[in-house]
Amino acid sequence: MAGRAAFGIVLVVAFGLGMAIVLGGVGAAMVLARERLERLPTNSALGRLTAQAPLVASIAVLGIGLWLTVQAIGGATVL
Repeated sequence: MAGRAAFGIVLVVAFGLGMAIVLGGVGAAMVLARERLERLPTNSALGRLTAQAPLVASIAVLGIGLWLTVQAIGGATVL
């Protein structure tokens, strides 16, 4: 049992660093993708889709959050 606390701390730090690296990479990819997507003509299908994507994503997140909240309040198994 000795040394388990130190091992746990190392695991938490490694997890945190890994998550920071991944989120940083995703953020950089989103910045690059945004620059490319903003150059699309707005009259194309993909251009219209990129214009509506933030609204659709926010509605989806709100809907899933509300559904999970109702499930949790009702005492049901959430997932």
